Amino acid sequence: MKKMVNFTLIAAIALCTVLVTSCGKVTEVPGNKHESQRKTIGISFATLNNPFDKAEKESLLDSAKENHYDVIVTNAKGKPNKQHDNIMQLVSKKIDYLVLVPTKQISMRPVLTMAMSAKIPVIVINRKVDGTPGVEYTTMITGNAKWEGAAAAKWILANTTGVVHVVRLMGSPGASVTIERTAGFDSVGPKDRIKTVTSIVCDFSKDEAYKLFKDYLKEHIKTDDKINAIFAQNDAMALGAIKAIEEINENNIGVNLKPGKDIIIIGVDGEEAAKKAIEAGTMNATVSSSPKFGPIVFSNIKKLNHGLKIKPIQTIKGKVYDKTNIENLDAF
Repeated sequence: MKKMVNFTLIAAIALCTVLVTSCGKVTEVPGNKHESQRKTIGISFATLNNPFDKAEKESLLDSAKENHYDVIVTNAKGKPNKQHDNIMQLVSKKIDYLVLVPTKQISMRPVLTMAMSAKIPVIVINRKVDGTPGVEYTTMITGNAKWEGAAAAKWILANTTGVVHVVRLMGSPGASVTIERTAGFDSVGPKDRIKTVTSIVCDFSKDEAYKLFKDYLKEHIKTDDKINAIFAQNDAMALGAIKAIEEINENNIGVNLKPGKDIIIIGVDGEEAAKKAIEAGTMNATVSSSPKFGPIVFSNIKKLNHGLKIKPIQTIKGKVYDKTNIENLDAF
């Protein structure tokens, strides 16, 4: 019996050794840095509640595995204070790199300073934070959110005539992409062509957009506030609005609005469900903003590992897709 137990123990240890050395380890906090010589990347996500966030996480984890890095993942669930605590935990685990998707643009300096002081390079992605790139954090890699908002407004102007009454479905308050997509949209003229009827904060959530826009339609659908268009600051909210319109029609309140025809709808991101909606004609356009940050993040990490300098600001520009070119969209 004793020999049998020893043999089983040895076999179990051998199996664990093979598993640890053959693929990257992913730890959801709380967790500890791997005790091997492999480097560890800590990823602090603002949220993980929509398709963009999930695709972003998948891209980073895939690239980490390809580059033989262990990973510790945290999710702030949209709460800045929780993100501060998460980053402090990651720093205490002596990670080698910190990748940050910030909840808000402001108030991140103390924890970024803590990471940089611990000689942990900080790579900010997707959303911006206050501070000087290359000084208070290592680099910032984002899309061009102001351009994305402006591109949406220009598409609406180019594909409509007369005055367009727009409902704006807004992202997370205080997030740089919300601020800049709004500013970009509002920067496009002529001002007398686009009239914003209302702005509804939906926190980049399909469910929130569905609920809040449906409530809005119930109250205003028969008033003089005619809606010609929806600008959703991500595709998830655009899809929520489409669902709300379709359910209003099903409720038979004397109105039969066709999404994509009576109300033109444009989003941002380029997710697969939006691509299908554009092909079906219920959504009109999307401005691509790729979540696939993994390869570019690890390209920068490789340079840092070799003592090379990297650009403090790196911008990824998107493209507008509609029925004329939607088949070319590399959706996620």
